[in-house]
Amino acid sequence: MTNPAAQAFIAVLRCEAHQAEERAKALRTTAAAIEANNSEEKKRKRSTPEKAKVPPDAKTLFVNENLPQMKKNHPDLSHREIVSIIEQQWEGLAEAEKQTWKNLAESKAEPFPTIPGAIPEIDEGEDDDATSDEDETDGEGAGLGKRQSIRKDGNGLASVMSEEV
Repeated sequence: MTNPAAQAFIAVLRCEAHQAEERAKALRTTAAAIEANNSEEKKRKRSTPEKAKVPPDAKTLFVNENLPQMKKNHPDLSHREIVSIIEQQWEGLAEAEKQTWKNLAESKAEPFPTIPGAIPEIDEGEDDDATSDEDETDGEGAGLGKRQSIRKDGNGLASVMSEEV
């Protein structure tokens, strides 16, 4: 027979071991839940606001067209080095050949989606009648203020023009 103090100590150790097992079980359950949650997040696509994709320009089309063959011919070069070589080839092209690529880029370009109210539709080269009268003054010898108008350049880009009135 063992003495009562030793029996009490053994009982405490068994109790602590049982508590440790319960804690380990809880930690394993928590870890499994975290792992499951992480794998679901990886499977889910992250939702980002849709951005208007810029249509590729002529140079980009030229690079994309020549990139696979160049990579195949020069596997020892990095992607950046290959793109640099193709861009140098673009610079050496005759204007007639560049124009062919520009025409191709224009034919592939889709109109950008517009956000209602973002930029008003304006005929090319014409002034918009929208003016800002807030800056006008009636003082003698003083200008009437600034007039702002929106114009589109040859590429269809809108810009705000300010004029002293």
